[in-house]
Amino acid sequence: VRQDDNPRTYKVLIIFLSPVGRDRTTAEQITSGANPATITNAGDRQRFQGSWRMPLEAIAHHISRLEKVIVVPSADSPGNTDGTYRDLDLFASTIKTMCMNHRLELLSPNDLGLNWQQGVDFETAETLVSVLENIYRRLRERGYPDDEILIDITGGQKVPTVAGATVALDVGRRIQYVSLRDYHVRVYDFTVSSPK
Repeated sequence: VRQDDNPRTYKVLIIFLSPVGRDRTTAEQITSGANPATITNAGDRQRFQGSWRMPLEAIAHHISRLEKVIVVPSADSPGNTDGTYRDLDLFASTIKTMCMNHRLELLSPNDLGLNWQQGVDFETAETLVSVLENIYRRLRERGYPDDEILIDITGGQKVPTVAGATVALDVGRRIQYVSLRDYHVRVYDFTVSSPK
């Protein structure tokens, strides 16, 4: 494993959308214009006290070159209405508002022609790997090489983290993690080799 504590910026970031939780009010104030914020202002990002702070930090790190953010939301768990796909529009509006001075496109798997209107089952590794591989394929069709695409595993549960790491095992692919201690972005390159 190669760890880069001062990673370069990438053009495409794939993130798993966590529940909005206590960040809902902050996001709604920003999108309504009641409390303006920009992605490049660390103080504005710090206003987020829950799980949405991490994708903001991830996006802020790459904003100088970032062109696309692919947001993978979760589906409802059995018998519940807890899928993060319900907050996809709020997340997209928050990011677009905070990044309005930057050319940034936010896409969901649906926007790439993949049929996941009700989110992705975050408990099924096979489904997650399939979705991620299809996202890579669609991005390659749009001219993005694998080494310009980064999977952020910070917001995922254990299964999305494993799926993201598995997909990143291919040559040229990497994952990133935003530290919960210092909000610093770290990029990891996994190489698998047989023992000699």
